[in-house]
Order: sequence, then structure tokens, then C-alpha cells
Amino acid sequence: MTEPFRSPLLDIPHDLARTVRSVFDFHGRSRRTEVWTYLLVWNLALQFTLGLLLKLGFDIETEDGKLTLFAGLVTFAYLAPLPALIARRAHDIGWTGWTAVAVPFTVLVSVLDENGSPSLAGIEKQDLGLLVWVSSAAFLLILLIALLPPHPKASVYGPNPRLNEVADS
Repeated sequence: MTEPFRSPLLDIPHDLARTVRSVFDFHGRSRRTEVWTYLLVWNLALQFTLGLLLKLGFDIETEDGKLTLFAGLVTFAYLAPLPALIARRAHDIGWTGWTAVAVPFTVLVSVLDENGSPSLAGIEKQDLGLLVWVSSAAFLLILLIALLPPHPKASVYGPNPRLNEVADS
């Protein structure tokens, strides 16, 4: 017997743990709350970590305002789970996981574009022109994936993660 839905608020710790544990797991489905919880909680943690490093006297920026290698690595660690998470979320709405290719593309374009952020030490900015518009469209695709409701029933990608059909692993 399954209950219709479980409260998403009760699953925040589970969602965060699953996202971090599943950095390279592109199979299955992820709920909207898993995506938004990761983005909110880990973004706050990233900002707190970088702020703490500043308070402790670490330089996270060079003289010209670019992030140091260490700060870049901390930021990369934050971004690492996103492609797999977006692929699983795309599966949840019935789309192919290949749409998650948009994640590293948008990050790469924002790092390399002269008007993009963040600026990393040792990486020269370029005028990427049309690629910036393509990257913006890819970002909107990621946002759409994060917002669309799930496919209500089991699909080729697995059961609906909101339903208690599968025991938590």
C-alpha cells in the first residue's frame, strides 16, 4: 500500500545527501524539491564558505578582481553535481537526460565571456558574441526543467520519486 505523497520538507536532508552522493549518477528521476533544495542550501553554504575564507584572511580574489584557483575549486565543487541532477530532473518530466549538457555549456560560456561571471585567475576573457545568446537559451532550458511538473506515473526512467513506490536507498 502506498501513500499518495510525502511531504517534501521532510525529505530535505535525504535530497541533499542523494544529490551529493549521486554526482555521476545520471539514471533515475529527481524531484523539483531536490533541485531547488540543492541550489538554495548549497548556494548559501558556498557563500558562507567563501565569506568565512575572507574573514580568516584568505585571498579569494586577485588584485584585478578574479577568483583565485582555490576559490574556483570551491565553486567547481558546488557545480559538480548539477549535470547529473539536471539529467535526473529531465527524466522526471519525461525528457532525455542529454539536456543536462546545457549545464556545463552555460558555466563555460559565463567563465569565458568578457561580461560573464566568475572571472578566474589565469583565464582570459573573450567576446563570445552569439554563444552568449545560445548560453542564455540553455540557461532558460535548465530553468524550465527545474520548474515543470513531473510525469505522474512510472516511466522508462523509473517510478515517480514523489510516490512511496520505492524504498529509500
